[in-house]
Amino acid sequence: MLPIKLNTIKKDFPALELLDEAFDKMINKGKVKLNIFDCETIYCFSDYAGERASDRNHVFSFLYFDYNYSGIFKSEVDKLRVSEPHWNDNSFIEYKKIPSDRVRARLLPSFLNIADLIRGYLVVIFVDKRIDSVFHYNGKIKVSKDLYDAGLGKWAPHIVEKMLQVLMFNSYFLFQFINDGQKYFWYSDRDAINDEGGPRIDYVRKLFSRFKDMLNIKGDFLGYETNFEKKGYDNYFGDIMSIPDLVAGATLEYFEEQKGVDYVKGTTDTILRWFALPSSTLQKIHFKLSKEDNKFIFSNLRWYRK
Repeated sequence: MLPIKLNTIKKDFPALELLDEAFDKMINKGKVKLNIFDCETIYCFSDYAGERASDRNHVFSFLYFDYNYSGIFKSEVDKLRVSEPHWNDNSFIEYKKIPSDRVRARLLPSFLNIADLIRGYLVVIFVDKRIDSVFHYNGKIKVSKDLYDAGLGKWAPHIVEKMLQVLMFNSYFLFQFINDGQKYFWYSDRDAINDEGGPRIDYVRKLFSRFKDMLNIKGDFLGYETNFEKKGYDNYFGDIMSIPDLVAGATLEYFEEQKGVDYVKGTTDTILRWFALPSSTLQKIHFKLSKEDNKFIFSNLRWYRK
């Protein structure tokens, strides 16, 4: 359970208590094991899907992992690169490019099997865009002016909603996974939330610190970055980032394209079959946030095929 009095904030965060209850059920049923990290620093890599105007849903994907233990992932990916002469550069697998990239499409199953070697949690949150706001039941939130007055920049209402959802979900699961004294680092996809590395990145850092304090998260926040190529980080950060990218993209496309049809094809099928299978090291967690009769409902995602 959360280490705060939820009744003091649920009027502003009505979905948070429901998420907490749903996650507790997974823990109690033995579907999720906590306290797996004994490292100094936990890394979170996040990616999001659902930016197109035609998209009916948002998907938020977060990979929390032990960076020190991820060397085995790097080693095996390096071997995969050596085995494939057409993948000898520093590029990485991206969901949106796979349909036109036969090399990476062929390597995808092997890459996903290697991803299972990562010690951590892969979390996917699926949110129906028909929900105006997850922070109260009726209508959209109106905090753009408050953020501007607080020196946190100008935000369009729909971007504010998405940004606060990302902060809430990330903060919640970080609270669940981190231990006292551990440090954490957050790397995110570049999009409208962080202005692709522009001034908004600093605003997001400050707002994340407020969520951190609200949930009483222990540990030192080392940083929030969006462009590892220009920051001097290891190239294989891109390979790790591929994991939340692939799952977010596949989850969105499955539900966008289904429209009641119970089958999937190709790349999406390969990724979601992998995501549905348990792993002893990379635990996979997924939730769908919907709204019925003016009430929020958190449930696990379900995929069907003939």
